[in-house]
Formats: sequence, structure tokens, C-alpha cells
Amino acid sequence: MAAPTYDPYLQFNPTFKYGGRSWGANDMDAFRKLLRKRGVNYDQWARKHTNAARVFDPVEQQMYGTYKPQLDAINYERQKAEAAARRRMGDLAGFTQAIMGMLGEISPAVRGAYGEGAETMSAGGTGYGGVLNQNMRDNAAQNNTLLDVLGAPEGQRLQGGDAGSVLAGVAGWLPSEMMKTQGQAYGDMFAQMPKEASFQAQLQMKQLLAEAAQTDDDFSAQIKDVLSGMGATREEFKQRRTEQNLAQQEFRLKQISEERDFWLKRQALLLSQGKLKLAQQAEKRAQQAQRRYDYESQGRDSEGNPMPGYTVNPKTGTLIPPGYVVDKNGNVVKKGSSSSSGGFTASQRAAMIETIDGKTDEIHDMVVTGIKSGVWLPSSGRPQDRKKLGQQIFEKFKHLAGTPAAKKRLRAIIAKTLNEAGKIGPPRPGTTSAGDDFWDVGS
Repeated sequence: MAAPTYDPYLQFNPTFKYGGRSWGANDMDAFRKLLRKRGVNYDQWARKHTNAARVFDPVEQQMYGTYKPQLDAINYERQKAEAAARRRMGDLAGFTQAIMGMLGEISPAVRGAYGEGAETMSAGGTGYGGVLNQNMRDNAAQNNTLLDVLGAPEGQRLQGGDAGSVLAGVAGWLPSEMMKTQGQAYGDMFAQMPKEASFQAQLQMKQLLAEAAQTDDDFSAQIKDVLSGMGATREEFKQRRTEQNLAQQEFRLKQISEERDFWLKRQALLLSQGKLKLAQQAEKRAQQAQRRYDYESQGRDSEGNPMPGYTVNPKTGTLIPPGYVVDKNGNVVKKGSSSSSGGFTASQRAAMIETIDGKTDEIHDMVVTGIKSGVWLPSSGRPQDRKKLGQQIFEKFKHLAGTPAAKKRLRAIIAKTLNEAGKIGPPRPGTTSAGDDFWDVGS
């Protein structure tokens, strides 16, 4: 199978060379590892080599896989049409050259035939005229002999005459000249035939060139039609990718949350058994899981670096998910959206609020987990810890809030849940419930 190649229309090559090997779409982790070994930061490298970094963008790879076959098919048909046009023009040129050579021989042949006929006619007329004159001289001599015998006077003697000259002119020289003139005229006429053939060939060639140009324009129009849909397709692919990433992020957060809860329960069990060292190890594992949870919810990898597609808000330092931007009011909105409606219809905005309302129980569970893991203790009197927990929860669900109204609703639910937790207080030591339904969820 041939290696993928650069496409000038897409301005993209699905692979690039670095460090003596080729790198493709699935090599990002290995490439990052190689750069770290060489002391190179990937983000800095990507900013300097934007075209090469696009290789690791799934959307760009998907665009290439979608549009490259279509463009190749059109170009293949275009090349076939161009080859057929070249063959037709080559055949026309060869035929014209051959026929012009043949036609060029007609005029000399016609002139030669008429010239030979004229010479023959002239010679024949002269010959017949000479014979006639000789016969007339012989007859005159014979008659003069008879007159001499009869004693006729000298004035009555007969002359042979020159009727042969008249015959030579009428039967020879005159038609000969007429034939020469006709031969010259026909020769001139036939001499124009190669020129006429060339003219007709030029007209045919112009027509072929016009047809070839029109065919090429048709193929160009097909390519333009394909390329005109790329913008919408890219946005659709980005949206799908964003949804997939968010779904994967939600799944990973759930896994990390379950892992963290396991170690917290394990810690509580070990404390109840007096196994302090093992309990400390379990606490450390729970803290590690919490840190991964925090990074994941913020769009960072295990090392705290922004995941692909995320950008850093220069004002707040928070990460902006793929497909979102910060508007002039500081709100994170979808690209191309207004700050008020976010580019959503009224029904979409209503559905967004309904979705956020449906996350009340999950927000409740996250508050419970945060309190159990020590992120915030309502009785500690540390508002910064409460703010930290609230921000963690907001980061998890903010992708659902595409408008300021939705964000306001999300913050209100988080604040209400934190307020309720603050009024009830934390679970009693050694228990998982404070005797209130609020704490029973997930306990």
C-alpha cells in the first residue's frame, strides 16, 4: 500500500519526518516522550511547527481521510480527460501533416499533365500543318507541270500556299495555349488545398482546445464544490470530537472518582482497625486519585499539562475546552456564538437548563465526596476550601453551560448544595452519615 502523500488542496500531509523516522496520527505519546528526552517542550515545538503538529490532530486526519479520496478521484478523471484530449490533438496534427503532403503533390501533377497535353497539341498542330503545306506544294507542282504542257502563261502558275500554318494555329498553338492557361488555373486552385486543409485543421484544433478547457473547468468546479463543504465538515468533526472527548473525560472522571472513594473507604476501615501506616498509604492513594481527578476535570494530563485542544485563559489561567473561546465579558462560549445566546436556539437553551437541573444529584454526590476526602470541611471555617470544591464541581459541568444563563443556573445549584452541606455539617467521626438524607446518597 502506498504511503499517504501531501495534498495541495488540503495543505496537509498525514505524516512527517523527525529523528530519522516517520510520525503519524497515533504516535503523539511516543513523540512527546522523545521530545522530553531531548529536553524539548512539546507545546513550544508545536508552535514552531504548526503543520507537523496538525498530524496529531484527529480532526485534520479525519478531514484528510474524508476529502483526499474524493479529490484523488476527480483528479484521476481529469488526468484521463487531459490524456484523451492530447491524443485527439496529436492525431489531428499527424493527419493534417500527412494530408497536406498528399495535397501538395496534386497541383504540380495537374500542371504537369496540362503542360504535357498542351505541348502534344502544339506539336500535333505544327506537324499536321507542315504535312498540309507539303501536300499543297506537291499538288501545285503537279498542276504547274500540266499548265506548262498546255503552254499556259507564267502568271497562271499555282502556288502551294500556307494553309498548314492556319491549321497549326487553330488546331495546335491556340488550344495548346488554352490548355496551358487552364492547367495553370487548375494548378493554382489545387495549390490552395494544403492551405485550406491547414485552415480547417486549425479550426478543429481550436475547437478541441475549447472543449478541453471546458472539461478542465468542469473538473475545477467539482473540486470547488468539494472544498466548499470543508468548513462545515471540519466544524462538525470538531463538534463530534469535542463530544467524544467530553464523554471520555466524564467516563475517566467516574473511574477516578470510584478509585478515590475506594481508597477513602479503605482508609476509614484501616483507621477503625488501628492500622495507621496502611491507612496513611490508603490516604496517599486517595490524594493521588484526587489530584488526577482535579487535573482531568480541568482538561490537564497526569503531569498537569493542558490536553490537546485545550487553551489557557490568559486572564484567569483556567483551561478553555476545544471549540470554546472567551468573549469580551469573560464568558466561555462556543466559537462563533454570542455571549447572550451562545448561538443556541430558544429550545436548545431551555434544554441546556433542564440538563443542568438534572445534574443536581451528581453535584450533591461530588460535595459529599469532597467533604469526605477533606477538600472542604464545613466546620473548618475556611471559605477558600469551599470555593475550591465549588470550582472543581463547576469545571466538571461547565461544558454543559453554553450561555451565561446556564452558567448562572449551574453556579446557583452548586452554591445551594454547598449551603445545605454547611448547615447540616460534616458526618460524625467514625460514621458515614449525619443522620440526614443529604448524606445518605452514595454512603
